[in-house]
Amino acid sequence: QAAMERSLAHPQLPRDRVEVLLDLAPHLDTPNQDQALPPFQYRVFAGVQSINDPASRVRALGALIGNLSVELQLRAITLAFEAAGNIPSDMARATALSVLPPHLPPEFHTRLLGLAYEIEMPEARALLMGRMIPYLPSPLQAQALTGALHAIEQITGEDARTAALITLA
Repeated sequence: QAAMERSLAHPQLPRDRVEVLLDLAPHLDTPNQDQALPPFQYRVFAGVQSINDPASRVRALGALIGNLSVELQLRAITLAFEAAGNIPSDMARATALSVLPPHLPPEFHTRLLGLAYEIEMPEARALLMGRMIPYLPSPLQAQALTGALHAIEQITGEDARTAALITLA
């Protein structure tokens, strides 16, 4: 907790702030009878919200989602989707969003798949869809795989297409 307080009290590079918060993530859902845990979750959540770089904020939120209370999980998911919309590069947006699938409740899978389809750059779209597949239910897995293969077909350049197929495999 002292490390988090120092991190929040002194401005740092976004990646340093994210690393501190990611180090804290596993400790947020530790079974504890102490009443300090919920306020601690709120303080960590506030720390993530103060990260200005949208890609770093999405990465931190993705790592924290599974360790937060249900109330904060829903807020974290909403903030992650909003922050992703502010990432200017398709590849950076896809990379940031690709940390979310292992932590998302099932009711958000369709929304994330919709965001993947909105990515214009085929390499980025294929990357995100490919990383989502293992975490989706069967019907959405088929849809994501079809979308990823379609995106790969749109990639120009043999080497880039080959790399995308290898990554998908």
